[in-house]
Amino acid sequence: MHRIIASYLNTFCEENFISPALEESKRFELFANYCVIKSIYPEDVNPENITSGVPDTGIDGICFFIDGEIITSVNEAETILSRPKRNMPVDIFFIQSKTSETYDQGDVLKFGNGIRDFLSDSPTLPQGDFIKQSRLIFNVLIDHVSKIQNGRCGQRPKHQNRQQTIGQNAEHRQQAQQGPGAARAGVLL
Repeated sequence: MHRIIASYLNTFCEENFISPALEESKRFELFANYCVIKSIYPEDVNPENITSGVPDTGIDGICFFIDGEIITSVNEAETILSRPKRNMPVDIFFIQSKTSETYDQGDVLKFGNGIRDFLSDSPTLPQGDFIKQSRLIFNVLIDHVSKIQNGRCGQRPKHQNRQQTIGQNAEHRQQAQQGPGAARAGVLL
């Protein structure tokens, strides 16, 4: 791994009490998911709440935003959607990360297929607990689609590799200095 990325990753793991014994690719998934979401959400984010386990269907992280709040459980989604408010903005971030310095078309296709399977009415790919829980949240959104802005969720696939992370960390610092609204233009492809 590139020395700069390794340094960022090690600092991140120390600050978030992530065991160095955890496989490097899993530590990087936690780090990449944190970087993507932190770039658009000004409050602290627990990377374990947005990072998938095994099997992950090619999706390393999913993060739901309902009315500007991160949602990590069915209960949280139902609570927000039970408000009398209508026209709530909803965004779903799908994240896939790799430690390689280049894109692998097979990984990108697997990621796309994983998202397609996740959004389908009858998923066929194996799903771990995180993906299953995320599907339950997604189903709550479908059940309350009349309260969602424009009647649909914004789906934002994000493929993260270690070279992007170097540039984005500098970009995140610059955006943080400009204020929370500036981060919206951030890192999404």
